[in-house]
Amino acid sequence: MTVQDGTDVFASTKAISSERLNTTVLFHGTVLPTNPTNEIPTNGKFLLTQKDGNNAPGFYINTGTVAAPTWAFQAQPVILTSAERTALTGWAANVPIFDSTLKKWYWNSHGSAPSSITWSVVTGETFLKAHKASSTARATTTTRADDPNLSVIAVAGKFYHFKLIIIYGGSNAGDLSFEFTRPAGTVMDWHGREGINDFTGTETSVTTLNTNAGQTHMAEFEGVLHSVSSDGAFALKWARAVSDATATSVLLGSILILHEIG
Repeated sequence: MTVQDGTDVFASTKAISSERLNTTVLFHGTVLPTNPTNEIPTNGKFLLTQKDGNNAPGFYINTGTVAAPTWAFQAQPVILTSAERTALTGWAANVPIFDSTLKKWYWNSHGSAPSSITWSVVTGETFLKAHKASSTARATTTTRADDPNLSVIAVAGKFYHFKLIIIYGGSNAGDLSFEFTRPAGTVMDWHGREGINDFTGTETSVTTLNTNAGQTHMAEFEGVLHSVSSDGAFALKWARAVSDATATSVLLGSILILHEIG
């Protein structure tokens, strides 16, 4: 697999695992490409290494064509090997990267110059946080998929406490069905509440939350992750419970917090 640096007319190459990142071609740079000379195929991924206007650092996928790329933000955690991390030519100061080789979190402590990098280990108590800055609506489909925002990284061998607050709404018929994406081998126990309704579950549970037309609901869940045997995403995975023309939405303000206990 080839990784080409968009900051230098794609002149340099660096190797990143295509299997781990689930892509066939991955480019990286400081500006999202807008013209066909970059030769990024449909479904090709681009790792934006610093903020580009209103575009946050992270992974983007080309949902358009080589001739007319359209970039969609992918809220997947950034996991790189040490070789991949140190090969980056720039990275935003406030976006951590998990080094899967050293099993540590790193951030760019260089300050106001994201085009330069001084890697520093994230120290102290670790809280991984994700929130929805905009709402996500899903209509018709009942196939659960990861929320584009509510996703963080769990690390093998760690023990975690998590808290999830879902703000949501939909029609009388659609409801909301959810489960948790978690690293392979993870064991979970959790409980939650929405109004007068109580819920309990494990890593395999699928839960349905009722929706009512014209109403906004809020449900709160917390629990523990133990026996995490591999690094990977911990995320809210959801869809409509029943196919319906009116969308079910997870709304602005929903949050996910993962607290490393030990």
